[in-house]
Amino acid sequence: MITHPTRAQLAAVLAGSGAIGFFLGLVRYPAWPDALEPAQVLAGLVTYPPDNPVYLYSTRTWTVLHEGLAVLLSLGFSELTLALVVSGLTGMLSLQALGVIILAVGGDVGLAVLAPFFIQVTHGASGGVSYPVALMGVQPTYGVVGLSYVLLAMALMGVGRVRAAALMLGFAPAVHVTIGLWTIVIATAALAMDRTRAATIARAAWRWLLAGALVAAMLAVVHYVGWVPGDAAAPATAVTGAWGNHRQPFPLFSSRALATWFSAALPALWLWRYGRDIPERARTLMAILVTAAAAGATLSVVYWLPPSSISNAVATLMPSRLLNLPVIAAMALIVGLLARYRQTFLSAAVLPSLTAVLLAINATIGQYDVDGLRMALAWVAMCLAASVLVFVAERRRRGAASVADSADPTLTAWMRRATVAILTGALAAAIIVSVRDFAEQSVGMAPERSNDPFFAIAAGRRGMLLTGSDLHLMQLKTRRPVLLDGGALDGLHYPPAAAAETDRILRRVYGTNLQSIQQAHLGALDSEAGKTLWEAREPDEWQRIAREFGITDIVVYRSWQLKLPLVASDPDFALYTATPGTPAELSVP
Repeated sequence: MITHPTRAQLAAVLAGSGAIGFFLGLVRYPAWPDALEPAQVLAGLVTYPPDNPVYLYSTRTWTVLHEGLAVLLSLGFSELTLALVVSGLTGMLSLQALGVIILAVGGDVGLAVLAPFFIQVTHGASGGVSYPVALMGVQPTYGVVGLSYVLLAMALMGVGRVRAAALMLGFAPAVHVTIGLWTIVIATAALAMDRTRAATIARAAWRWLLAGALVAAMLAVVHYVGWVPGDAAAPATAVTGAWGNHRQPFPLFSSRALATWFSAALPALWLWRYGRDIPERARTLMAILVTAAAAGATLSVVYWLPPSSISNAVATLMPSRLLNLPVIAAMALIVGLLARYRQTFLSAAVLPSLTAVLLAINATIGQYDVDGLRMALAWVAMCLAASVLVFVAERRRRGAASVADSADPTLTAWMRRATVAILTGALAAAIIVSVRDFAEQSVGMAPERSNDPFFAIAAGRRGMLLTGSDLHLMQLKTRRPVLLDGGALDGLHYPPAAAAETDRILRRVYGTNLQSIQQAHLGALDSEAGKTLWEAREPDEWQRIAREFGITDIVVYRSWQLKLPLVASDPDFALYTATPGTPAELSVP
């Protein structure tokens, strides 16, 4: 008889996997979250002219991440502190989602607590055909948090916590508007395939879904009434085409694509052929994952249809990101299924073997992961484990399983203990190494005005910064406004009113234009963009640009040599002044 997880078991998994995820995100994988920059603007710490593209992006795009961080910045928390906390919370959310999936499918609390750590460190949740998969430790905040958030909501549905799942789904657009709306539609479509089950869930969940949606709507009103200026700062100009490297056609048979199709086929196969072997609620989770993959694959066809000169609203919403949901969940599903079939000798033996081999490879490769070798080996291991699972499940379905297929209960118990011991030992080693390296790791992650002499000098000056080529997060590190963020131009999809001013800046300052960047399918300037032009530009021309756009200083890579007074430099960057007067040159070691 298949039993469902109890509330105590769910609480243990959320607490255990969440604590491990928070620790890893905070101590081992800290990163700057890009959501801090709009939060600085909303908090009033960085001020802009009303037609500036960065200002329009910061005020016209809405997410609770911006609002929450803005409130904390206003209360006096530093950017570095919040970066570390957000890194920890991102890791917590991601590993909780994986842990609840394992609990839903396998019913094993110990594995549900420990295996998400194993999935993270062995790259068992990695890939992505157009939008890269990550659980923590990366600068892009929105996609990582958005996908992990909705995956946790799906997982809660898989353990029968319908009200909590519905509340989270209703609130999901406040975390990430497009991912949240996509997921509500997908979950509804998946549940509609089983009318009896859908009616039961709807009766239990609709009030909670509505409650979450109402809270999200209230936060949207707070944002647009409290932070967005009432007058239009610039005319709305359509940003044409599906430009940006995350919105392009992708190879259908690359290694990443094959991993994606595998991750979608796995839950589909169990729903079609082996559904009786798993709990009914876990089948709901699998149905949502399969529906997400089908929707992502179908909607991604738009990447191939129109030429780049035609506006494509569907591609702008990045539907291929939906394909990442089963990719993230694949290893967790396999671990859960191995736990579900642990009475069979093969399944019982695969789990400790899988964990030991992948952890050993991870320790051997260490810092020198060449060409994604760790990721490739993780997917090969998943395919082998899935093959064993299909063999075991098929024999069981056909009634061909014999006494020889079954493992002695004592042996099964020892194999599970071996798996838990391996995972516990690996986690203990990771904790020791992470604590030892934390000081160096956090400083290396976060050179900014509070801990770096170069950025302290830049932050101590006034006026708007002009940043060279693809330099990114300079506002965050200096608390100074930047004329244009060349490292995140694809954000123009969100406030189209910024397009006209962006094109003017690109033409006048960078020697390029928006159409050229769109046609090159880039979401950012190239690292060498404008270098020759800027190095040849005379001081009087720089001063005309400074007066026209209100800039005072220019930050470029250290290798660039501008015909302007140098204010400060370090091995990576150089700060020049575009205003009259020659300051003393400073070299920051």
